Amino acid sequence: MRDADEAPVNGKSVRGMTGLKDQDAINKVKKIQRSKQMARNRDGRAGEADRRFASKKAPKHMLVGKRKMGKTNRR
Repeated sequence: MRDADEAPVNGKSVRGMTGLKDQDAINKVKKIQRSKQMARNRDGRAGEADRRFASKKAPKHMLVGKRKMGKTNRR
């Protein structure tokens, strides 16, 4: 049985971990990866109703004919 420290049987190393010095560096990289991935996962879970305009201002055709404030907000 082989130890966990040995190279994999087929001779290939783990590509994502090459160039890292020690286990502390590997743990730090994994922590950063998880934190960066969370925002992407949150965006992926957004449904159709949660989508936003790319620019800050809505297109004019989506605002024309709407009334402001109150119950009658569409015609």
